[in-house]
This record gives sequence, structure tokens and C-alpha cells, in this order.
Amino acid sequence: MLVTGIKSMPQYQSLQLDAGGTHHLVVCQGTGAGAGRQLVAAATRAGCGDACQVLYVPAGSDNQFALLAEACRATQCCADRAHLLSVLETALAGLPMGLRLYAAGSEEFLASVVRAAEGYGLDPAEIQCEHAGPTLRRVYCIHCRTFSEGVHTPQVTCCGCGRDLLVRDHYSRRHAAFMGVMADAETQVAA
Repeated sequence: MLVTGIKSMPQYQSLQLDAGGTHHLVVCQGTGAGAGRQLVAAATRAGCGDACQVLYVPAGSDNQFALLAEACRATQCCADRAHLLSVLETALAGLPMGLRLYAAGSEEFLASVVRAAEGYGLDPAEIQCEHAGPTLRRVYCIHCRTFSEGVHTPQVTCCGCGRDLLVRDHYSRRHAAFMGVMADAETQVAA
């Protein structure tokens, strides 16, 4: 399903403390809390643990808030992703220059955090993302403009128009989704 060399494919790495930052905002979803804890620990060892703030949202039954709160006093647990994004936007509006944003979670979660950060003028060099959790894809149907969530196969039936879609490895940052094109487009449809 994954083809190498596609420029639009998101590239994720482990979160690394950027010592050039004056404030460190860590945003985690579900199992991404592990990466968040490691980053806060690195900040504490570097003497800038007090400059960290953590926003967390559980994913399903996976709630690691207590472990994050133990690592960082300034940890806030959000009820859902919409609440987290609202809190994130409020935080981004009031944080000073020198902010470094670290995000860990699902691909769709990471895309929404990056879009919010870019909306507040953060440069891509000031944002780090680590994929954590299942490798499920969000697929955008180019025919009916509907999103199918949680796709793990190279072909899926569109939840909007019912077409069989081939999930391409082209990733749209604008839609935060992989493109789905009609799998049997060359087959004539009976009128």
C-alpha cells in the first residue's frame, strides 16, 4: 500500500527537545502520551521543564493523563479533540515568540494540530510530530468529497457514494487525508 518516494507522504520522527525554544507546548492524543512524557523529561533534564505545557486528549479507553500530569504540572486533559483544539488555539494566541510545538497521536490528529499551529503563524521548523497509535488512514473520495475514517486496507467502499475506492498513497495536507479514486473506473456502468 505504501510506495516510497512520494513527496506528499507525511514524514514523522521521534520528538526531540529543541533547546532553542523558550516555551514548549506538547499536545498528545492517546498513546502519544508516552512521547509527551519523554519530551517533558528531556526538558526537565535540560533545565527548561518549567517552560513546558501539556495538552492531552484520551483516545478511546486509553487514558494516560495521570502519567502526564505526574511528569508536568502544567498538564490539561481535554474531553475530546474539538475541546483540545479550542484550548490549543487559545494557548497559541497567547504564547510568546520562541514557542516550539510537539504533537504525538494519530495521523488525523497530527494534521489538525499542525493546521491550527500554522493558522497562528508557526513555521514548520517550529513544529515536530510523532505518529503514535494505529496506522489507520483517513480517505477523501474525490468523487463525492466525503471522508471515510479508519481505513486500513488499500481499497474501501466510500461511505458517501458507495463507490469502491482505491486508496492512493498521495496525501493531501489540505484535507488531512489520503486520496480515494474509483477502483473500477474503466468498467462501464449500466444505464
